[in-house]
Amino acid sequence: MRGMIVAGGTGGHIYPGIAIGKRMKELYPGLELFFIGRSRDMERQIYKKEGLSFTGLNIRSSGFGFVIGFFQSLFIFLLYRPDFVLGLGSYISFPMIFWASLFGKPTFLQEQNVMPGVATRILQGRVEKIFFGYEGSSHYIKFKDRIRITGNPLRFKGDGVLCKKRNEILVFGGSLGARKISESIVGVVDYIKKFNISFGYKFILITGREDYERFAKFEDESLLKVYKYVDQMEEFYKKAVLVISRAGALTVSEIAFFGLPAILIPYPFSKKGHQALNASLLVRRGDAVLIEDEKLTVDLLWKEIYNILRNRKKLKSFRFSTFKYLFKDSAGKIARFIIELKSGKGK
Repeated sequence: MRGMIVAGGTGGHIYPGIAIGKRMKELYPGLELFFIGRSRDMERQIYKKEGLSFTGLNIRSSGFGFVIGFFQSLFIFLLYRPDFVLGLGSYISFPMIFWASLFGKPTFLQEQNVMPGVATRILQGRVEKIFFGYEGSSHYIKFKDRIRITGNPLRFKGDGVLCKKRNEILVFGGSLGARKISESIVGVVDYIKKFNISFGYKFILITGREDYERFAKFEDESLLKVYKYVDQMEEFYKKAVLVISRAGALTVSEIAFFGLPAILIPYPFSKKGHQALNASLLVRRGDAVLIEDEKLTVDLLWKEIYNILRNRKKLKSFRFSTFKYLFKDSAGKIARFIIELKSGKGK
């Protein structure tokens, strides 16, 4: 059997696709699996490091670039002739799902966000199932019988147990970084030093490749360590007492998995406020604090950091409430459903 997983653009699409693909290979070793993404070095490096077969599309979100990618997808589909196609959302998924459904092959989507993206909403009538990360997504979909709530597949194999001794504050903006958040953290560090505050915690700032040189010079032995990019995010989560980040769907799921308190700063230009909706899942239950990007200042960020860290009792309570979001072995559920349906065993 041959399968195809279309996952590219950002880590929020790539890593769930990899998690599902690996689980498929574990459960069904004879499966031949092909990964499709954008033709970019970042994606090639990720898939190469994972030892996975990857083909890059020369595609853009609109215009002539999309047309080129649309017909290139047909060529790739005919070249590999998969028995099923799973798309992880975004415009990259659209062409391959379209061609596969046209040729009568089973197609599936996995949607990470609370509000489904444009590709998911357009393609919902062409797929067998849409695997959602959150229960609140169903009212955006017309074909209710195609909805299956599985949780978002995560890249971690562990059980989310944190280290006993933790004194790090993990800060990142997703796979591409977030300059405004990084600038605010540098400002907080300067504030702590200026007023000689006894802090006791260290910021771990992951800037993204483009901004590393800009912020590496602000490293401080006791207060700030700067990384360009990290592969083993699980180890960083385990050592953290607090997460400060954007509110991508995968990030929210990962924070919930580890039961960590968070300060979430949604990306203001995410389509139709996707990130704000994702953040609301944790914020409305008291598991996170939301700061709007336009309101983000050093003073406000420091105030929220201080309020969370000083309330040790509240820190412990996060472990209980966030674990309600967990869906055990989401990648395995999706993998089994697809393969069993294709083999005639599923329903």
